[in-house]
Amino acid sequence: MSLLLKEIVEGKKLILFGTGTSSKRYTEFLKNQFIEVAQYTDNNSYKWGTIFMGKKIVPPSELLKDKVLILIASMFRDEIAQQLLDMGLKPHKDFIYYDNFFKDGIEYKYISEGNELPNISSVVNIGDYASENSDTFKLEVLIENQFMKDLSKPNLLQTRQYPSFLLPQQPKPTGPVYVATMKEGYTYDHTGAIFDKHGNLIFELSTFNTLNINLWDAQRVQLYEFNKMINPPVSVYVEGVVGVATSIWGGDNFYHWMFEELPRFYLLNKSGKHIDKYVSHFEGTKFQIETLKLLGIDLDKVIFSSKNFAIHANELIIPYAPAFDSGYIPTWICDFLKSLQIDNIDKQRNDSPERIYIARGKANHKRVVNEDVVIDLLQKHNFKICYLEDYTLSEQASLFYHAKVIIAAHGAGLSHLVYCQPGTKLLEIFNPVYVPTMFWAICSQLDIDYYCSIGEKTEYIYTEEINETINIKDIIASMDDIKTFISNI
Repeated sequence: MSLLLKEIVEGKKLILFGTGTSSKRYTEFLKNQFIEVAQYTDNNSYKWGTIFMGKKIVPPSELLKDKVLILIASMFRDEIAQQLLDMGLKPHKDFIYYDNFFKDGIEYKYISEGNELPNISSVVNIGDYASENSDTFKLEVLIENQFMKDLSKPNLLQTRQYPSFLLPQQPKPTGPVYVATMKEGYTYDHTGAIFDKHGNLIFELSTFNTLNINLWDAQRVQLYEFNKMINPPVSVYVEGVVGVATSIWGGDNFYHWMFEELPRFYLLNKSGKHIDKYVSHFEGTKFQIETLKLLGIDLDKVIFSSKNFAIHANELIIPYAPAFDSGYIPTWICDFLKSLQIDNIDKQRNDSPERIYIARGKANHKRVVNEDVVIDLLQKHNFKICYLEDYTLSEQASLFYHAKVIIAAHGAGLSHLVYCQPGTKLLEIFNPVYVPTMFWAICSQLDIDYYCSIGEKTEYIYTEEINETINIKDIIASMDDIKTFISNI
């Protein structure tokens, strides 16, 4: 069963449970649908009584009572759902999930029931599957052999060696870049898992989320992990040809969108195939909208991937997923991303700063704890302090293109390195508990001189019972390393 969003909320007061980044995004989404949020609640007692999006945050015990509908707007979705169940509330009636929204053209439907679908029963190799199912599944090579330059030697500003820069964490991406066509296929989840009507999951087209040492990495689903795959409860049937572009972290992270999801849209365009709809981890963020328009993608053709239902189509078009090689960037992706904005850059302008520091004072996480001290030092050495939030995407591209020296804490804004010119110098600053190497890989492809500094560890908890998200922890920059870097430029 599906109802239009406006039918779900009609005559009810809407409450958002959660007051973080997701809640802000959902509020904007609802505002665009002319739906007002009546109340915000959160389990974090430190937030109670504070103002969020113009309204006071209340504890769950003080929720409005009559004719209300709760939308879970938090990464702790399952825990909050259980909490609401314990309060006697019913799913899809008293509370709803954002992941159950299905974008159909310009309208949004809420999916609570759907068609039955095959139980995922086996994992099959793409080569064997193609040869055994040639009437329903075909592969077409778009790039004969993708290439990635060897990683350059990083300039470590400390005498101690760090494991991320010593041992390869996975093989370099090689081999053909292809697009697959499957008749009567299914795709499920933001990972874009692909399976057929018989329950055969395609090994090379499906990813599984795993945390590698200091590197988020969407490894191909492994057989021993297969039992952890949760079958979607229902499916939604979509007429026509559906292109699968979704990626596991592309929904709200600029780097993963640019290097893992947007290239899939590019490959779908490159295939020349007619596409009626695109399945995407689309959250309506400004960078998603701007970049899809640059590619000429009709936003009305974009439908949401979901953890709560699978999408079944007459025909699926499935391109190679760069998330398979997350963090290791082939040259074709750098070339494609550079082509998006390079013609919009005024290459002759002489008023753009040559030395820039990408500040994180306006970021929601990964802030630099001692940033005031860092800024004070850098301003004395003619660095321009830049908050990327204050620039359009094209202005950010221009900023990186003209810069000769860049200092920044690890963050998605460094995706704009693709616009830098050879010989640019980058100092990337890390928290020692999280040292991913994707920007080192990008610098290696573009002949950018890469330096790194491992800062001091901020407080975090990691036990079998408590697992904090280490990749959002704040950073304490090493002033000695920054001074050493400045003396070398």
